[in-house]
Amino acid sequence: TCALPILEQDLASVGIPAQRMRRVDNGIDLQAYYPATAASKADLRLKFKLSGEANVLLFCGQLTSRKGVEELLAAWNTEFAHAHNAVLAICGDGPLREEVERTCARSRGSVVYFGPVADSSEYIRMADILVLPSRCESFGNVIIEALASGVPVASTACGIAPRVLADGRCGWLIADTSKEAIESTLHAAFSVKVSWEKMATEGRRVAEAFSFERVAENYTRLYLELVADS
Repeated sequence: TCALPILEQDLASVGIPAQRMRRVDNGIDLQAYYPATAASKADLRLKFKLSGEANVLLFCGQLTSRKGVEELLAAWNTEFAHAHNAVLAICGDGPLREEVERTCARSRGSVVYFGPVADSSEYIRMADILVLPSRCESFGNVIIEALASGVPVASTACGIAPRVLADGRCGWLIADTSKEAIESTLHAAFSVKVSWEKMATEGRRVAEAFSFERVAENYTRLYLELVADS
């Protein structure tokens, strides 16, 4: 798991000192990503042919080794799915697509693959937890999109994840990208299921700091600093 976001690593590798770097986070459309009511979540589950009673864990991203897809699939098993009435839903495309499809075929319904999606908002909104076991991320937009949608997040400490998940109020940090670490985090998440609703509310509050308006203000502030220093 990366200690620095990808872009910061690249800048450091060409000799840019940390004190010369300024971070401006990505913005999220809070009108497109918002929490679902219980009724609308049930409607979305019906639309996507998922059980309204199931606990849905979602992976949404490129199907590549960098995203920890192989380890996530290895960590998921029918025993865990049955014990928690859980389904792993996967959205995305990439070189590991065939492996995902093979896993779905033998999973007895505990893994569902939706393929590549142009608009992730409804898929995220119908989920209970977003899982992102990436090896590295430059930011990880999907993390904030999930929090904005009232969905707690389980992620490795990449990109924005350490800043929004470290205190455990709206998700869980996965210790590393191993199968064992993912399994441990999923068990921990289900052990506090009673807190998911509270975590969803806190996640939305955290995501509001990443609105387009606030990001625009941050860019304006940075430009003013650069002009003052020139």
